[in-house]
Amino acid sequence: MNTFEDFDNTVIENERAMNIEVFSTHYLKRCKKLIDSDRLEDSNSIFQEFIVDGIDPEEGNYKFIFLQDLTDYYHEED
Repeated sequence: MNTFEDFDNTVIENERAMNIEVFSTHYLKRCKKLIDSDRLEDSNSIFQEFIVDGIDPEEGNYKFIFLQDLTDYYHEED
């Protein structure tokens, strides 16, 4: 790494990779819990939310899109 920008980009990419892992782990745990509760249709719905064209996005050639955090954003009316 030669510059602060390189370091910053590496940190951002590491955070994104961690978020994708948390996201996919959450979906998997939720599907398993629904299956264990014999809620197969609900489990399939969750599964379909994560899978893209029948492929796990982590195994395919897909790119996750990250949006700016708008948690604290608000618009005051004039």
